[in-house]
Amino acid sequence: MNDIGLRQILGKTITGVVIKQNNHKKWIGPDFQIKLVFLDRTNFEIYVDSPADIRFGGGIDPGGIEAARKYMGERMDIIVDLHLDENGRIVKTDHDKPAQ
Repeated sequence: MNDIGLRQILGKTITGVVIKQNNHKKWIGPDFQIKLVFLDRTNFEIYVDSPADIRFGGGIDPGGIEAARKYMGERMDIIVDLHLDENGRIVKTDHDKPAQ
């Protein structure tokens, strides 16, 4: 396993988490995508196809919570969206699921 991306996130402060699910059967890709968003407006990606198949992104990506929400947006639906506001409070953003 390549651990370059994991090494890059050590010591960073997580300020948001966006979890997406692949509900679009026509697209071949991971079942779930987890984006960890950091204080410095970067993010890191984790792919999950099953509990036994977890893959990590190759490194840190630019962009904060909005970039994490938009990434792969046409292919995956947001199921969890949490972030810290400017006062350090946890905010949960609800996203309407598209019609199936």
